[in-house]
Amino acid sequence: MRLEPGHAKAHFARGRALYLLSDFGRAFWHYERGLEAEPRPAISTWLAREQRRAELAVADAAPSVLRRRVEEAVRVDDSKALSLLLQRCSP
Repeated sequence: MRLEPGHAKAHFARGRALYLLSDFGRAFWHYERGLEAEPRPAISTWLAREQRRAELAVADAAPSVLRRRVEEAVRVDDSKALSLLLQRCSP
């Protein structure tokens, strides 16, 4: 199902649903389309912060980078970050 490019609320809603399903790449894409149609500073700030989170950006990471991120999550006992990392690594 395709969304109308100008329907920002629809893109934000789909982005939220995809984010909750841990499909971060597609979620961020929908948030960006929504922001293009209707700029919202609060959403823009949140999106920029989320896109910088290391555990969400592992799809193209080198194995050594990924190993370092997993080791760091284990070292600080951050089970949420570890869970997100492992979800992003599954084929």
